[in-house]
Amino acid sequence: MFSCHQQENTSKITPQTTTIKKDTIHKVEEFEGLYFLSKPGSSGMLKVCFSENHSLSYPVEDETISLDTLYKKILPNAYPYQTIYIKVKGELIASGSEADPYTLQIKSVSETELKNYQNDCIPYEYWCMGNEPFWQVQISEKENLIDFYDPMEQKTIHFNYTKSQIKNGSVIYSAKNDTNSIELKIKKEKCSDGMSEKKYNNSVTVQLNKKTYNGCAVAFGELIQ
Repeated sequence: MFSCHQQENTSKITPQTTTIKKDTIHKVEEFEGLYFLSKPGSSGMLKVCFSENHSLSYPVEDETISLDTLYKKILPNAYPYQTIYIKVKGELIASGSEADPYTLQIKSVSETELKNYQNDCIPYEYWCMGNEPFWQVQISEKENLIDFYDPMEQKTIHFNYTKSQIKNGSVIYSAKNDTNSIELKIKKEKCSDGMSEKKYNNSVTVQLNKKTYNGCAVAFGELIQ
């Protein structure tokens, strides 16, 4: 016997799809941020510049084998985890670690510089600077520091960040470490560095131990004329 009604085949054939894992896609990109050496025997770390998220960081594998040498040239007397500004090209490689899911493999190094108010891309509160002699101070809650840098000695005196106080119209920061103390008084008034035509919006007096320094200060995002 034969049936004249063919039963409809209700089963559907699903075409096979191919998925590409993220860690198999190799894309060289440009990264900029703050780089610091890690513990001996470990890779360095890069804190990436972002407009909103400033906590993202990657362990670094430097294929150029030059970054640590450049770091030590800029900061020969660096304190632990002190950072410099860098711009590099590299790619993110999945590491398999929950703590650090990706490692940044650096293919080339474009720039390495001492940090200053022009290249520091993680929000700070103030950069202060002066001359005769030259000096600069960075104040940053996000990086937990008040750092006085002496370029003549290529040395930084590091203090942990402390919140400011307002007194007599000035913003005052005071901090101490085991052997040093610092106080900064920042006042809203026009200031010239005496060496250029730049006009800053804040003056600053720094008392480092028994020595006084005078100069200008710039807040994060502030325009300089």
